[in-house]
Amino acid sequence: MTFNWKSFCNKYHVEYVEKGPNVGRGNINISCPFCSEDPSHHMGLNLKNQFWGCWRSRSHRGKRPQRLIVRLLGCTYSQADELVGSSVSRDLGEFRESIERLKGSSKKNKADRHLQMPEEFVPIENKGVTKKFFGYLVRRGFRKKDVPKLVKKYDLRCATDGRWRNRIIIPVTMPQGLVTWTSRTISKHDELRYLSLTNNPEKAKKRGDPPAILNIKDTILWYQMLLNDGGEALYLVEGPFDSLKLDFYGASVGVRSTCLFSTDLRETQLALLSDIATRFVDKILLLDPGQHTHSMELLNDLYHLGFELGELPNRAEDPGDMTQREIEQL
Repeated sequence: MTFNWKSFCNKYHVEYVEKGPNVGRGNINISCPFCSEDPSHHMGLNLKNQFWGCWRSRSHRGKRPQRLIVRLLGCTYSQADELVGSSVSRDLGEFRESIERLKGSSKKNKADRHLQMPEEFVPIENKGVTKKFFGYLVRRGFRKKDVPKLVKKYDLRCATDGRWRNRIIIPVTMPQGLVTWTSRTISKHDELRYLSLTNNPEKAKKRGDPPAILNIKDTILWYQMLLNDGGEALYLVEGPFDSLKLDFYGASVGVRSTCLFSTDLRETQLALLSDIATRFVDKILLLDPGQHTHSMELLNDLYHLGFELGELPNRAEDPGDMTQREIEQL
């Protein structure tokens, strides 16, 4: 059984049309709630599946009902998920199961394997073969005396040999433990700045890596820490190093950060953000300069969680370029 858009609209008094110039076969249409102003009914709701989409903007589309329901009703993502669950199909059931797995509450987690970092991933110190990684963190704006605290708090590692050579390793944990990791090169000659563990077993085997438990795009950085701690303001950024700088120096004044590992937002990430957003007073989206289009698209998706668009100091090229003082003033 597929989620029934017509029944939903009738029950919650969402106006729709069944005929008209914008209505495709097998659809009903509503006014797009993501558009600032929709002069007609440009949002199509497919009656054969749960897909939905606006004729005016490619970013106002989705394959699952939850995000649209949140926008239409002003409810939480969890509430929308429960509402969809009352008429859940196998596809949606699997989606809900994946969300529970991310949060560490699925029964299947008991049978899940554990992921461990390789022995060659060692802590960063200001001596020996790891000294160059220590120096890189200092050059990235972390004070020398703060680096040992930084390394300990986020369990940062480094690789001096092998496929991950010359990379700082950033672990990604969820309630069930370590699920994957990403890395930042310290070499100017490496074209690939970030490299993450794959959750595809065949690809992982060819690369000589263990497969990740979760795709990194089904996670957000520091999820459990942010869920436990909360704070005054949450900054959502693109990359892990941006988040690392903001979270480390902002924590003392109630400012925390997480990242999406790209400028795209997955439904699973939206569900995780819904969990932690309630723990913060202010929520700010802060992407790199020149990402205005992506910022506005993401803001549409995050509007119901109370996110607003932030601005970088004029001097900063990206969030990770800010100084400790600029972060505290922010």
